[in-house]
Amino acid sequence: MPEIPRAAMRLAARCLSDVAEQERFLACIGEGKSAEPAILWFADHASSPFNARDAAPWQPAYVERVTTADKPGSHPLHAAGAYYCLDLSSVFAGTWISVLDASMPFSIIDVCASPGGKSLLAMRALPQSTLHANETIGKRVGALKENLTRCGIPAVVTSNDPKILADIHGPTFDIVLADVPCSGQSLLARGLKNEGCFHDINVGKNTGRQRRILAECIRLCKPGGYIAYSTCTYAQSENEGVVEWALSKHEGCSTVEIPLLNVHRSQLSSEFCYRLWPQQGVGAGAFLSLIQVGGDQT
Repeated sequence: MPEIPRAAMRLAARCLSDVAEQERFLACIGEGKSAEPAILWFADHASSPFNARDAAPWQPAYVERVTTADKPGSHPLHAAGAYYCLDLSSVFAGTWISVLDASMPFSIIDVCASPGGKSLLAMRALPQSTLHANETIGKRVGALKENLTRCGIPAVVTSNDPKILADIHGPTFDIVLADVPCSGQSLLARGLKNEGCFHDINVGKNTGRQRRILAECIRLCKPGGYIAYSTCTYAQSENEGVVEWALSKHEGCSTVEIPLLNVHRSQLSSEFCYRLWPQQGVGAGAFLSLIQVGGDQT
């Protein structure tokens, strides 16, 4: 097992009150075996060719939890656009959808969209909606376009900074997806390299960027609309801290309860924030908070 970063140990001690839980978390970081492959189906999957595993309590019917041995990315159905491959943690981060009326049409913008998983989840669950998928990093736009096209999801695709989006569009969207760039600490639990991801400098730099992006997302959202803020990291300052900062700076904004995730509610904030930890056995980890925007935020 690789050596556990001391910064990861400090994070565990700050965020997890139970010592045994801290040890399980750190073991997941060291082992790198917490990835949980899943499939987001767009086609009828009544006769799925894969070996389905037990569903997580918050897992929707159109998502199938599979095994690594299935290699779903190599199956002809993948190339045909029948499904999209993602980690079960991403499904957790999309559970905000459960509080909305799926029969309603929403205008949706995803400000950090590539490779497209959060956009695809939203459109699969809210099929009457329209999608604007934006990816700031130009070299990542190709993958986004490819996945949307392959899965048959129409969208306006752009590559703009969130500030430019807010300047152009103003508060015109019902739903803003903000799966923001982060320190990516959960990559270690998936067995991927990510040196320095627990370092205070790295975390601090990401926190500043996340605050800026979320502020622009608030400018993009209609009064009464929603922002789904999510990350794939564990640092409190990038998660609960960013949400609390945004609420302190924007009067009328509030977090929304997601009943399906009550057992995952974070103990690190009085706001409605939800955490998935790798030691819980249903993915490498994720953070989610659904923010409702109120009043004039321009």
